[in-house]
This record gives sequence, structure tokens and C-alpha cells, in this order.
Amino acid sequence: MASVMPFDEMNKLEENIRERFASGKLEKQDEEDIIDEMLDLFLLAYATANAVTNENLSFNYEPTLSNVMEVVDERVAGETWRERVERYFADGGTGDDIIRIIETETHRISNTAAFPQNLCYKHISRCVNKNSTKKQ
Repeated sequence: MASVMPFDEMNKLEENIRERFASGKLEKQDEEDIIDEMLDLFLLAYATANAVTNENLSFNYEPTLSNVMEVVDERVAGETWRERVERYFADGGTGDDIIRIIETETHRISNTAAFPQNLCYKHISRCVNKNSTKKQ
């Protein structure tokens, strides 16, 4: 069974962040690049988990971009991942602070996408078993 987590990509991003923080003060462009790279990872995490689950459960759940972004941008403790990252940058947070967000959010997004029954209750018309015409 394939992994539902993009571990290689997550580890590469974490190493990139460690190197950037080790080199000194981050510039605004560095912060924007990190946020963009995090979003790329989170979208990959969702897509990977969705694909593996579809294959393993013979589902054909095809989320819309709106469905995916609803999961990626979910508020946790009152903030989105992006708001937490921006706050850490503004408050002089460390690379470890950003890496903790990467790890927790990647797991949360992968788990949400890997358990389509949670998504199917919200978007039931989009969940169809490949082996039947009956909606799941």
C-alpha cells in the first residue's frame, strides 16, 4: 500500500526551511516563498491521500478545488495555517515553529483526505463507488 503522506517532499521542505533560517534574517520574499511551498505541499498531501484512498476503497471521489481549499484552509484554534505562519514571521518565530506547522497540517490534511466518509457526508453527490452505480 502506498503512503498517504508525501514524506519526501515534506522532509525536503523542512530541510530548506532549516537552511533559510540558519542563514540569518529572512527577507519578505523568503517568507512568501515558504508560504507558497507549504501550500504546494498541502495540496500534494491532499491529492496523494485522496488518490490512495480512492484506489484502496474503489472510490471515485473527485473533490472540487473549493472542497480541497476548504480542508487546507480550515481554521484550527481560530487561525488558518497561513495566519499562524505569518504571525510567527512577524513575531520572530523560529524554523522549528514553521516546521511544526508543516508537520501537523500535512498530517491533518492527509487524514481528512484519506477518510472520504467524512468528506462524503458533506459532499455526498460526489462520492461514487467505482464498482457500482450506487452513491456512497
